[in-house]
Amino acid sequence: MASGKALKAVLRTRPCIWIKMEILQWMKTKPLSSPKRTDLLPNPYHLDSIRFASFPITPMRTSLFHLMQGNPIWLGPISSPPPNNWILGFRMTRKRTNNRMPPTKKTRMVLPSHPTLPIAKTIRPLKNENPCLRKSTHSTKDSCRKWNRKANHWIQIFAKSKQRQAGETTDLFLMPYPLQTFPHYLRWLMLLTLFIQWNSITCHGQNREIRIDSSFQPASITLSNLSVYKIVIHGTQENPQGSIPSVPGLNLSGNPQTFRSASFINGVPSVRLELSFQAKPDRQGNFRIPNWNLSIGGKSHQVPAATLQVLAPNQQDLLKQQEQKQQEADLRQAAFIEFVNPREFLFLGETVAAEIRLFLWDRLPVTRVERPPLKTGDAFSITELDQPTEQRNVIRSNKTYSVFTWTVGLTAAMTGNQSLSFDTNIRVRTKNQRGSPFNNPFFNDPFFGFGRDESIKVTSEKNWIEVRSPPKDQRPPHFQGAIGSFLTESSIDKERVSLGDPIRLTFTLRGNGNFAAIPAPAIAPSTDFKVGPPSFSFSGSERTKHQGEQSFEYVITPLKAGILEIPEVLFSYFDPSKEQYFSTSTQSHTVRVDPGEKWIDPSNAPQEEASEEPLIPVTDLFQTESEPGEWVLHLHPSTSLSPWFYWGAQTIPLSAFVTLLILGSKRRNQKRDNLRQKENQFARKMKESLSHKDTELFFRSFKGLVRMKVGKMSKHRNPSSLSSRELLSLIKKESNSSSFIENLEDLLQKCDDLEFAKGDSTQVSLQENYQEAIRILKKIK
Repeated sequence: MASGKALKAVLRTRPCIWIKMEILQWMKTKPLSSPKRTDLLPNPYHLDSIRFASFPITPMRTSLFHLMQGNPIWLGPISSPPPNNWILGFRMTRKRTNNRMPPTKKTRMVLPSHPTLPIAKTIRPLKNENPCLRKSTHSTKDSCRKWNRKANHWIQIFAKSKQRQAGETTDLFLMPYPLQTFPHYLRWLMLLTLFIQWNSITCHGQNREIRIDSSFQPASITLSNLSVYKIVIHGTQENPQGSIPSVPGLNLSGNPQTFRSASFINGVPSVRLELSFQAKPDRQGNFRIPNWNLSIGGKSHQVPAATLQVLAPNQQDLLKQQEQKQQEADLRQAAFIEFVNPREFLFLGETVAAEIRLFLWDRLPVTRVERPPLKTGDAFSITELDQPTEQRNVIRSNKTYSVFTWTVGLTAAMTGNQSLSFDTNIRVRTKNQRGSPFNNPFFNDPFFGFGRDESIKVTSEKNWIEVRSPPKDQRPPHFQGAIGSFLTESSIDKERVSLGDPIRLTFTLRGNGNFAAIPAPAIAPSTDFKVGPPSFSFSGSERTKHQGEQSFEYVITPLKAGILEIPEVLFSYFDPSKEQYFSTSTQSHTVRVDPGEKWIDPSNAPQEEASEEPLIPVTDLFQTESEPGEWVLHLHPSTSLSPWFYWGAQTIPLSAFVTLLILGSKRRNQKRDNLRQKENQFARKMKESLSHKDTELFFRSFKGLVRMKVGKMSKHRNPSSLSSRELLSLIKKESNSSSFIENLEDLLQKCDDLEFAKGDSTQVSLQENYQEAIRILKKIK
């Protein structure tokens, strides 16, 4: 049997004949002789399927190919081994590139032959090497080696005579890289062709007739499942405008998922746009969305009706609902709000100190509390919530919690059995993975991997509080709504004053009650005093306004002289703990009012004659100097600086002032230029919207242009923030005509309808509105 191995030899012509060889994959057959292994040869080339001339080379694990007498010979797959072997001896040498290279070795290689082919006397060397037979990535060991394989002496003898024939054979075998010979501009031309084809698909699809389909997928679900309301628009990819009719008992998501596609169907290009809304039913039955209209490119298109059938929940849905209820129960145990009311019932107008407590389980990965708890219940009012007090390691139901407490003042505003509850939002760290099947963040551990913050709503149970009305029998006539327990006192700042001087009377309340709702007690009118309006001051619990001291200060002016008596102050309140009324009064105060001195007008006083100017003596008897100077009547200051230097120094601050003035004017001019640019931009957009028939852009540009002009007219700092109501109020201040204001209000109302209510823009005539807008803008100056 012949050896199952094959050898491809490719010779290259150089100053000396070198043979570059490659061992291919041998068939697993046992050879007759065991030649030495050629482990020192380089890695084989990768060659899967190429064509040499007209001879295809399939994977070379089962084929033979070599050069004999300069002609390509295809041996085909080895179905049966050849009967004999052709043995050629090659002397292989290797250059030493460094000291690590092993010494030269000799080996013999076996070349299988075919019985029908003559034994080759020569193997033609090739001038060039096929680029398709380039070596794959070498290892580090092979990359530092250079192999030289010198042919036998008898091969060198016949090499020169056959060199030209080998060159022709080489040209036959050469197969260059397609990417190397492919011109650079042709590649760009190919990409441009593909781009034009894609645009032609899109444009041709856009020009086709628009067709709209709608359906529920799936069309039949159980009560606990969800469906998708899908709208498919064929023939365009523009964003439509419209609103889906509301169906009682069926909830649709507000943000749809959008999908655009372009394709060929039977050689015809087609484009489409899909809008998917998530649908969740609240009850069993059939839900039908009737026909409704969509606006696409300024034209109205009808959306066909779609029906969803909701069946009763099956066993799997019931199990799912039970698991969801269990999940909600776990959530209520992990985070909940507790409201603490000191009393079971309250009286109308009564204020008590209550507490709102937020319990957070320590194993719950809470990052922060988003906001303080919000009240649900119109029958009560609470004071503003400040920063809470935190308490850790609170044990409740064998679990450790962190408790955040807000102390508030609770006031009852409506009688009857009223409900009160609170809710807040917390941020919880969850994992970015599938997690539990019901998306429960409490069964995922966010500390083992990357996570995200998720907002969870925490609510309290409904608290029912009975609110009673204070009894009407035995109510004092001067009762003004004070509920609580109080002590009263009064004081004055002066006991003796002159006629016309004010007296300050201070009335003080101490205790517990609804201080925020207590008005100032009335003082009985008198002909002896004039009582002014009181001033308020409170000191105590600022959070609840429930406990502390409140003072009312009156300014009393006596109207006549003599011994006058300030009357007592009467005060009544209702005690909720004893459920009865109490009346108290302060002591009266006696004041002495003096008549005062007679006032004389200083303008009528006699004026004394001006004395003559005294003569100044020439000498001074008390002068200590031997030779005093002469006396003068006026002093003349001497100038220490020259006028040129003085005025030169004054030019420095003057030039600085002028520089600042110029910079300020440039800054104002820059703001004016920015406003002018915005006006031009809005005006240009109005014209473009008219040509493109874009109603939304037209009204948005018109409103922006009105804002700029009105802001410039009224010198508003931020005209872009003006609302329609503010624009109308500023226009009315300029005394414009009523018809002009009505037309402007009509256009602004259309702007707001399209911006906020998403009104129907197909019924709007852009040309008429544009002419009306131009007339309005010309009148705004």
